[in-house]
Amino acid sequence: MLNVDRNFLILSALYGALGMALGIYMASIESFKYTPVHAHLTLFGFVSMAIYGLAYRAGLAKNDRWAAAHFWVSAVGAIVFAIGEAYALSGTTIVIAAIGSMLVFLSSLQFVVAVVRK
Repeated sequence: MLNVDRNFLILSALYGALGMALGIYMASIESFKYTPVHAHLTLFGFVSMAIYGLAYRAGLAKNDRWAAAHFWVSAVGAIVFAIGEAYALSGTTIVIAAIGSMLVFLSSLQFVVAVVRK
């Protein structure tokens, strides 16, 4: 996965648009129950993914098989966490959010390793 920087930036844009769409939807119905989902999609999905992508593009992090694994853990973690958080806020279960948050945390550790390895 040599284009990991581009993949992170594409995913960042998608998660950013999704987070903004959720925010607009909540405002339109005047219900802000899922504000944490909107915030986490925007912060981790958009901002962190963009930082990861730009760091790989700038050569600040090593772009190799580790970077590919980092991309997939981040991609899955962001969406699993957002879905899990929505379930948790609806009173269903916190298990999905817990799994997603661990994936997001693992992703941040993978980024630390990618930067240090450079």
